[in-house]
Amino acid sequence: MPVKSLLLASASVLLILAPARAQIAAPDFTRSAPAAAPATAAGTPTPQAPNWSVPAQLPAAMPAPAGANPFAAPPAAATPAPVPAPASAPFALAPAPAPPAAVTEPAKPDESALRYYASQRDMARVGAEIRRLKGLYADWQPPSDLFATGPKVDEQPIWDLFAKGDLAGAQAMVASLRTQNQGWQPSDDLSGKLGDAVARQKIMAAAASAAWTDVIAAAQLSPSLLTCEQVDILWTLGEAFARTGHLARSFDAYAYILKTCEDGAVRLATVQKAAQLLPPQGSEALLALGRTGPMGGEFEAVRYDALRGAMGRVASGDGTALPPAAELAAFADFVGRTRSAQDASLFGWYLYGQKRWKDAAGWFRAAGQLTDDPKPLEGLILSLRNDGDKAAASDLAFEARARSPEIAKIYVEMGAERLTADGATPPSDAEQRRFADVVDQARSSLGAQALGWSLVAQNKPEAARGWFAKSVDWEETSEGVLGLAVVASRLKDRAGLEAIKSQYGARYPEVAEIQDTPAAVAKATRRIAAGTGGGQRRGGGGGQDKVLREAQKQFDSGNYQAALASLDEHERKYGRNRGAELLKGWTNLKMRRYQEARAIFKAEDKRGSTKDTRFGIGATFNSQFNAWSSN
Repeated sequence: MPVKSLLLASASVLLILAPARAQIAAPDFTRSAPAAAPATAAGTPTPQAPNWSVPAQLPAAMPAPAGANPFAAPPAAATPAPVPAPASAPFALAPAPAPPAAVTEPAKPDESALRYYASQRDMARVGAEIRRLKGLYADWQPPSDLFATGPKVDEQPIWDLFAKGDLAGAQAMVASLRTQNQGWQPSDDLSGKLGDAVARQKIMAAAASAAWTDVIAAAQLSPSLLTCEQVDILWTLGEAFARTGHLARSFDAYAYILKTCEDGAVRLATVQKAAQLLPPQGSEALLALGRTGPMGGEFEAVRYDALRGAMGRVASGDGTALPPAAELAAFADFVGRTRSAQDASLFGWYLYGQKRWKDAAGWFRAAGQLTDDPKPLEGLILSLRNDGDKAAASDLAFEARARSPEIAKIYVEMGAERLTADGATPPSDAEQRRFADVVDQARSSLGAQALGWSLVAQNKPEAARGWFAKSVDWEETSEGVLGLAVVASRLKDRAGLEAIKSQYGARYPEVAEIQDTPAAVAKATRRIAAGTGGGQRRGGGGGQDKVLREAQKQFDSGNYQAALASLDEHERKYGRNRGAELLKGWTNLKMRRYQEARAIFKAEDKRGSTKDTRFGIGATFNSQFNAWSSN
């Protein structure tokens, strides 16, 4: 998204809320739209939209602390430095309770740093460390052998194991070197990092096993891990408290991160993780700890996550409960201020899921002004199509066909639908060439079939044969093969028709049933009238048989509209019946409602393929495109 589009100021927010449902108008970002944003097709009405208030500048990014890699080993010749104090005090944890029967021994000072400074003859640091230890342990006295010459041990092999993550090997080497070198102790740096790494490993293993009480116990023994530098341990501890029912302590852990840590991504992840574990009151309290910047509250986006989920469920058809109008209004205001293409697109799909095509189109336009992602454009095209403006949708899809394969596919689907619709007006030569070019580029089997059927209807069977051949070559389908058979029949190519049946009849039984005389239709309808067309007279007796007999009588007399009404009544009362469905298919065929007839025959063929279902499919194609050949 170009930065300049975020630096323009506009007017105030206007929201129109109807009592029954939220009428959230889409924002208009046209004054700062990216150059690549698609233009709306000419003549397409733009929904009335308010101007949204835009902040004058972007918020300053909060710099992340540049912490050193704790697992990097120091150079072999480097002099180890004392372990630095953490940048912030670690999260306070109550000490782990001692076992009831244990005898608590006096704490002993860690003399390793003192001995290291003494071995280096660094008298200033020796003195400082002695004073520090005496301040902590009043009865402690410096060891008498402090300046005794001790063994010199190379720690680099231990660091090498540590860097590889072989903590057990590093611990074993430390123990071995202590045995071989009396009086030797590893440096504080190595001891501290190795100890922390082992404790970290134990905590994460316990978490992976959902041993949450073990996580808490291990964390109590390792307070040096509970800092911003090890934030994942803090997250794990917060989850452990929540999983064990200590919600207040869980809240404290997450709140510590927000009060102490500076990294923006860490802070955002913290409130998101907490929202999955804490009750709403706890999550709200954490959100209140967010900072305020030029774009509003730091965690304002997270506040709408639950609403986004509800809108997504409505959009996908997985939910029917609509969010409250006040929440939608607040979210719409947030989208206007943050200029989020993703959220604007979500509004579009939410309204699309409710079949509010015009409202959805407005939001998709707004989203398209903020991003080069083609998904909002796809939503706009589909909204225009469903709202009845198919010409504008087709023009827009054609212009944007290179933006994504999905848009090219939508264009082909709309073109195919237009070409094969019952009573469709043949396209102009220019329209047909435009469509054919896209079909060739996309290698669309569906598009090739549509061109083939259109050419059959225009009495151009030779040209149609080429498109059906392409369709089968790109993707072999029953419709493409049927097209080849129909063209062969239209051209009176009996040898070609038999060859097609021989090659494809085993895979597509409906092709094998194609006959090249209209007398076959009469034969099929007589079979229905005789009661052998699928068992419609074996429907269960009584009123069901009576309704079917009436429908059959109306069909025989040519009163097809009445027959359909009787068949619909039968389905409402008694449910679906195979014989009634087949009769409905033939009735639609007699009424030249070819798409409805073909859909019925194909559905019944899928449930159970028979000679009647297969012939019904072929007969529909032949009748629609006048492909019956004379004897």
